[in-house]
Amino acid sequence: NRWALIFKVHHCMVDGVAGVGLLEAMLDIEAEPAEEPVDDGDWQPRPEPPAAAKVLDAWGGAIGDTRRALGSVASGLKDPVGGMRKVGEYGAGLLRFGSRLRSTPESSITGAIGPHRRWAHRSVELEAVKRVGHTLGGTVNDVVLTAITLGYRDLLEDAGDDPSRTVLTSLVPVSVRGSDGDGVLDNRVSALLLDLPVDYEEPLECLGEVRARMADLKSSHMAEAGNVVTDLSDLAPPVVVETLSKVGLLAQHRTTQRSVTTVTTNVPGPQFPLYCLGREMLEYLPFVPISYGLRVGTAILSYNGRVAFGLTADLDVEADIDVLADGIVAGMDRLLEMT
Repeated sequence: NRWALIFKVHHCMVDGVAGVGLLEAMLDIEAEPAEEPVDDGDWQPRPEPPAAAKVLDAWGGAIGDTRRALGSVASGLKDPVGGMRKVGEYGAGLLRFGSRLRSTPESSITGAIGPHRRWAHRSVELEAVKRVGHTLGGTVNDVVLTAITLGYRDLLEDAGDDPSRTVLTSLVPVSVRGSDGDGVLDNRVSALLLDLPVDYEEPLECLGEVRARMADLKSSHMAEAGNVVTDLSDLAPPVVVETLSKVGLLAQHRTTQRSVTTVTTNVPGPQFPLYCLGREMLEYLPFVPISYGLRVGTAILSYNGRVAFGLTADLDVEADIDVLADGIVAGMDRLLEMT
């Protein structure tokens, strides 16, 4: 007696925050919202623009990106000391990011991917997550990352891997959306590379290590450096981007990367019920795609007092995705027992 809506939007168009905003725009915040009059008038859809107009529009966007980049350079020239300091910080962030792109030891969740997927989901109470953070220390993100780390430890042990010898490097997307991005449907995300401390068995020690590593990464300027690289890549001509993308995909097909083992993305959702045609949305379940050499991924999304975990895995991965899902919930329970 339930039905669902499935949103599938390419990441180049919206990030997680913008995707939540898109959902809030499409659904209602009341079960019976006031009806608004609709006046279509004489509206007619515009014809598709000719190819030449599309090209000119694309180059116009590139010119705008270049103008904004030059404006940033001009601002730096007004404050040379501050500008040099930022250059140094971004350089240090890039070096930290590059140093983490080393090949990790092979494990049950590394390797090539096929065309088919498995997906599982679990959820916990947001208030419970906050209570753990308030009592034991740490942000909501620290707590959920700890629960995921404990779940991965269970997954590795179930697959016969030794967690003390396994390096699990997770791509952790972080939002770089400023106040100018409120309500804008685009992608403003950078990333951190976090080694999940799966070698820590005790929940409190694991939480402390996650907090320390996240604090270190946040102070490393890694996310800011990644944002600068993304902005600069917007200036590249489309033909260059297309060529480099094809070369990169071909390389991934031939040699599976083992620098990034998994991805963990956390997006805050609305903490009030949403409605569609008078029906309350009971659950908001996230999905994250996987890529070459990255066979398991976790998406986290909070909605109306619950935190949902959506787990994606390659169909042929040796590990059991349900072990990871159950391990995350068990990890949260173990943390709650200590509050």
